[in-house]
Parts: sequence; structure tokens; C-alpha cells
Amino acid sequence: MVKFSSQRIISGELGINACGIQPIMDRDYHTVRERIDYSLMYVASGSATMYINSVPYEVKSGEAMLFLPGAKQDYIFHSSEKSVNKWVHFSGTLCKILDGEDSRIIKIFSRHEFESNLDRLAHAFSRIDNEKLLLCDGYLRVIIALISESEKRQHDNPNAIQTRIDRVTEYIHAHLNQKIDLNHCAEMCFISRNRFNHIFKEYMGCSPLAYQRNAQIEWAKRYLRDSGMSVGECAEALGFSDVNYFCRLFKKHTGYKPSEYKKL
Repeated sequence: MVKFSSQRIISGELGINACGIQPIMDRDYHTVRERIDYSLMYVASGSATMYINSVPYEVKSGEAMLFLPGAKQDYIFHSSEKSVNKWVHFSGTLCKILDGEDSRIIKIFSRHEFESNLDRLAHAFSRIDNEKLLLCDGYLRVIIALISESEKRQHDNPNAIQTRIDRVTEYIHAHLNQKIDLNHCAEMCFISRNRFNHIFKEYMGCSPLAYQRNAQIEWAKRYLRDSGMSVGECAEALGFSDVNYFCRLFKKHTGYKPSEYKKL
């Protein structure tokens, strides 16, 4: 029987430390940690929020979060959307092909093949026979190859619309306490305002205004939970002049009043 540690550095080409499939049911799943190995968190359904340098980024179904060894992992899977996390911790010299930014979001292009191999990997990892190691190695190699291929396709065309949309989302996160200038956002994508609204919703799953609201609520949750801000201070920091409106919006998104959320 092959035994695995939850964290270890593999001296050979490739090895798996742990993997699994995690449905997010009753409450959001929030993790803040560091690991010594590579970590992959794949959003099979629903959505997640990943924090990179304290900036929240939406991670949609069909996208993966990749963390290199030693990187800070800070992410939330949302229970309200019945999210499912398919995850792998692994190590080895072959993983160097994935080196780059310590924490990043990857849109998976060959999604069906990718998910199929994640499922097979999880099943193989649960085995207790001598074939376990060989099967895990094979499926993990395919997964790494598909990650590398997806990143290459993302980077092959730096002027693609996705890159422009990414710039817009960065702009939105940098101006969460201000009203979005949609004309400026459209100019960043080199398209008309009407076309921009359509393209943004196609790529991000919501309008630019809804995207900003979602980001504001995620930051509000962090402020209320971690900073000790009052509800009024939190609303002001995020650009809400009407505290009552902020409270109604917060409850609509989370199911809690801000004052209730502070006590959770």
C-alpha cells in the first residue's frame, strides 16, 4: 500500500500529496494558508473569490487557482452557488513547467478532459493497491499538461479581448469607492460602450456595475470581519454615501445585516 503525506517535497519528477472533490454546502469555505508544495483549486461549479495582494478576484466555473510553493493562499468558495472545489496538492521537478506568478487564475480550455482527469485522479487516489501510484502519476501528468496548454493559449494573443477585460476588472478593483466610468472602460477595450457591456457580461457573467457591487460586498465582508470597522466606516470606505442602502445591499447579497455579519 502506498502512503502519502499531506505536505512533502518530491525529489523525483512528480508526486501527489493529496487530492479530492469538495462540495460547498452549508457555509462558505474560506482558506488562508501557505504550503510547501504546488496547489490547484478548480472551480467545477459555482464560483470562488481569490485574493491576490489583498485584491479580490472572481473565479468562475471552469477556472482554476494555481499556487506555487510558499505562496499565500487566500480564497473563498461560495456556498450560495452550490460551488464544487476539485483540488490537488503535488510536487516534483516536472512542476517547474508551471512556475511563474506565485498565485494566479487560469481559464481551462479543454474543460471536459480536464475535469475527467481530475475525477479519475481522485478515484485513483482512494485506491489501496499497488497501481495507485502509477495511475495518480499518469492522470496528474495530463492535468499539468492541460494547465500549461491553457496558459499558453491565454498568452499567445496579448491583445485578445480577455486581456482587455482583465484590465477593466483591475481598474474596477482599484476604484471600488467610485462610480464606474463605463465610457472609459469601453475605451480600454477599444470598443463602443454598448458593445463593451455585452462583451463584459459574456466574459464575466454579469454587468460591470454588478461586478463592482459583488467586489464591494466581498471587501465589506473582509472589513467587517477583520478590520474592526463600524458599519458606517465600512460603507464610507467603499463609496456608499447612504448607509441604509449599503445595509440593504449587503443583506441582499449575504443574507445578513452588516451588524449581524460582524458577530458571526
